[in-house]
Amino acid sequence: MTAHAKFSPSASKRWIECAGSMNLIATLPPTPEVQSPYADEGVRAHECLEAILKAGPDKVRTAAAGLRKTYGAEMTEHALSCARMIMAAKPKGAQLFAETKSDLAFIDPHLWGTADCVLAEDFGRLYVIDLKYGAGIPVDPEHNTQLMIYGLGIAHKFDYNFSEVVLVILQPRVDHARGIWREWRMPMEDLIAWADTELRPAVAACKNPTARLNAGEWCRFCPAAHMCPEISTKAMRQAQIVFDDEDLPTVMPPPQSIPPDVLGDALTAIDNLDTWIAAVRSHAYGVIERGVAIPGWKLVAKVARRKWADEHAASVMAREQYGNKAFTAPELLSPAQCEKVCGKDFVAEYSVAVSSGSTLVPESDRRPALNRIESAFPDCPVLSDNKNELATLPKKRKSK
Repeated sequence: MTAHAKFSPSASKRWIECAGSMNLIATLPPTPEVQSPYADEGVRAHECLEAILKAGPDKVRTAAAGLRKTYGAEMTEHALSCARMIMAAKPKGAQLFAETKSDLAFIDPHLWGTADCVLAEDFGRLYVIDLKYGAGIPVDPEHNTQLMIYGLGIAHKFDYNFSEVVLVILQPRVDHARGIWREWRMPMEDLIAWADTELRPAVAACKNPTARLNAGEWCRFCPAAHMCPEISTKAMRQAQIVFDDEDLPTVMPPPQSIPPDVLGDALTAIDNLDTWIAAVRSHAYGVIERGVAIPGWKLVAKVARRKWADEHAASVMAREQYGNKAFTAPELLSPAQCEKVCGKDFVAEYSVAVSSGSTLVPESDRRPALNRIESAFPDCPVLSDNKNELATLPKKRKSK
């Protein structure tokens, strides 16, 4: 589903804890929605898992062969691993639903979402499974409001005919002590009680035009974090950071001067300021990317990394000339690794330097500012004005 619910389950931790965020977000000017490379990667991983689950256990191998061409070997293997875990957990006779809508219109018409996978066992367990493909932040299922909302909507659809709800996080790229499959169970009656005592009041609070703001770790992905007074002003007061005068530098207390009884509040404030600072940088990045100048700042290309221009062609030639030592089955070594085996000339002929994107820097940075076309196509080879650099682009090599 391409539409977004006003009360998005994925953002539920934020709007349950900070009802005022909904009013603040509503004041933001409309801007084009730009999906980050990480979000795009997550979408592709979900598509891959969905295709495997819908293919069924008898056709997994056939489906996987085609998916590797579309999604790559690594992503497909992760999806296959997750699918196997799902099938192993599926109770006998249970129904499996992939990418299924969880509708909570009985609470609010704007409260709904799409569950990655559901295993429904009549009068038994309801598994609500969510794939997290990110490799940075570990996610746990305990009291996970996103999964609880999904579970509540699905359970309502089945007239709550379950004894227990099992919330599952599948995160194949994070090294977690509990492994890739992490689950948390709660009785069906506890989920219903949570809906009445916490979820319904939270939705009602969000509709209050004077709803209060409440800063916390849930501010990390709030679209209005860059302009939130609760994060910036309150956090600065807590951290004892003072702006005495517009023309004077900021007064920061020496760390040794902060007494132990307020040090905890200062540390919490610093976390909130980190969130606000990151949000301001992200907002500024988006402003410049849309073509609006910010005095003293610019976007520049990140340091270019080498990649194969045509991995298939490079693989054929590497296999022919250097054999298996140029591979970690079945993949060709990276350009950096391949240099040790095939030499610099081979790697230079089949690779290009590609920037991984752009970054926000002060105007004093020596790197040239990107124009809007360059920032829109970060995967293009990085070339200077030197026409001789065209010679570094890959050329078709004749087989010996």
